[in-house]
Amino acid sequence: MDFNRLSTSTLLAVLVLTGVGARAQSESTAVLHVVALQPGRAVHVDGRRVGVTPLFGLSLTAGQHQLSVSAPDSLIWTAQPWEASIRCPAGRATVVHAAVRHLLWVTSNPPGAVVWQNERRLGETPLRVEVQRHTATPLTLTKTGYIDFVLQPPQGRNQLHCEMQSALNRPVNGMRQPVVNKTRGLTGGALSFLLGAAGYWMKTRADDAYEHYLHTGHPTRMARYFKDAQSYDRWSSALYMAGEATLGLTLYLTLKDFWQ
Repeated sequence: MDFNRLSTSTLLAVLVLTGVGARAQSESTAVLHVVALQPGRAVHVDGRRVGVTPLFGLSLTAGQHQLSVSAPDSLIWTAQPWEASIRCPAGRATVVHAAVRHLLWVTSNPPGAVVWQNERRLGETPLRVEVQRHTATPLTLTKTGYIDFVLQPPQGRNQLHCEMQSALNRPVNGMRQPVVNKTRGLTGGALSFLLGAAGYWMKTRADDAYEHYLHTGHPTRMARYFKDAQSYDRWSSALYMAGEATLGLTLYLTLKDFWQ
């Protein structure tokens, strides 16, 4: 029989149909059956290796025992063995389903997203969680201002990363709402205003210097006032151009965000 193709429910049915689950013959002994989703996992009872999964008809002394089933990827640090303390009644068969679990590293951008599984809060990202191998239960990531994100635990991987999407980017009636960087817009507007104000101040200084140039008759002062007027006028032009360029760039980036 190829146990690799058998599901857990099929294995349990085999136990019943083949009579493996019959009562133990002796009142001082018990029978243990161990199944797992993946075959070939090493089974240890009280620290002693007794076989691999699926393990049927193991006779042992009735009472409390420590059972351990190795993880599917024993060489990976995130893989964790399944361990449990089980009670095996005398004269009866005990069936154990070892749901081997492993550690999963969950991260998100931005961090701080709350991780939920089956409506149970596991913690906030970055988070290391213990999940069952081959589980069909997804993980849900939530964060205020962002759209909820559903992650399916991967097969053969030990890390999940989620790029959270802003709630402002959620489609409405088939159209996406624009995401505008308000901080960039305000900063660009303020910088444009300051550059324009500085340019205006330089322009007034240039006008004052030129007025002094026109109304003075001293040659040395005329040369100095004319030079000052030229310098202030150049600075005024440069500041005006910088302010206009900043304002234009801010408007371009804002429209790009709006229509992207």
